[in-house]
Amino acid sequence: MTKILMIDIGSHFGGAEKHIFDLVNEAEKKFPSLNFHIVVRKSNRLYDLLNNKQNSNVEFYLLKETGIEFNDIFRLVKYIKKQNIEVMHAHTVASNILGCILSLLTKAKVVTTIHGIINYDYPNRLKKTIYRILERSLLKLNNKYICVSKFVYNDLMKNHYNKEKLSIIYNGVIVKKSNPEYLEKLRRKYGLNGSKVLGTVARLEKVKNIQLLLEITKEIKKDNQDVKVLIVGEGEQKHKLKRYTEELNIQNNIIFLGFKENPYPYIELMDIYVQTSLMETFGLTVIEAVKLGKQVTCFNIGALTEFQTLMPNRIYALQEKSNFVPKIKHLLEEGNDYNKDSINDLFNWENCIKEINSIYIKMVKDE
Repeated sequence: MTKILMIDIGSHFGGAEKHIFDLVNEAEKKFPSLNFHIVVRKSNRLYDLLNNKQNSNVEFYLLKETGIEFNDIFRLVKYIKKQNIEVMHAHTVASNILGCILSLLTKAKVVTTIHGIINYDYPNRLKKTIYRILERSLLKLNNKYICVSKFVYNDLMKNHYNKEKLSIIYNGVIVKKSNPEYLEKLRRKYGLNGSKVLGTVARLEKVKNIQLLLEITKEIKKDNQDVKVLIVGEGEQKHKLKRYTEELNIQNNIIFLGFKENPYPYIELMDIYVQTSLMETFGLTVIEAVKLGKQVTCFNIGALTEFQTLMPNRIYALQEKSNFVPKIKHLLEEGNDYNKDSINDLFNWENCIKEINSIYIKMVKDE
């Protein structure tokens, strides 16, 4: 049995946490010899989701709600040695830093999945600079980096990362379609029958640029009074965005749904999925929307540029914010008639978990 210390010290549930959740569940089915010890905060929804699943391949090491102290590091060192942990798998920059410190103090190897780019994930200039210096200083300690897209790979290469340590592994993406009766129930609940429905699934934070979606709604509303917009997610900008809907006089068109453990039914209700993020190093919800048969409008940024070439007529990566309204109007008029069965299946979990497991195996053998 291979023991993996999965490190995620973040406080919110985002793309990295969804990836970990799916990775653990898929590994239980396909690679039962993998045993995950997950370092997580109890307040993170990832803990609740995995704890409720009661996976046979999961154990938890719970951190306090904020910060990391020296005592936490010493306890983790003891835990790693006691459990005979062979590989640590870190997610997010802060988790990578912790993983490298633990690697120095133990014999465990560390691999980090790069879900984001520091320059875009941290708007605070000082914090961005500190994290960039720390990450660069830890390059020699990391045994392997998993890049979630070619965009991430290219960014790391520009910053002089060791090519031999880099692998590109697209995240696996799983979606579950809802039964028609349930979808009709949701349409009635939210008053969507007869309306054109736009929407998105995102953390309500600055980088997700949700205010642009609200501005798009105002313009679409001029031609179509029946437009409704579903916004799935929570975040620090929620109250600010609600006030903005009142300023734009579109409060009756916007439905804030909050966090949904299963967002797929709400995506299925949408005619067009609108991604307004200023940066996406992968864009999980875009791929989920495409797999659910939706056409997507987004900015021509990050990984979305490469994914548009893989899935033309499904993802429309736009150069300017002024391009969104005419493109959405055109798609609403034209309808969705592409062949859903022809979607490129690059985002298959079986492929993803096999490639990640091969990295675990190689790291253990290279000891």
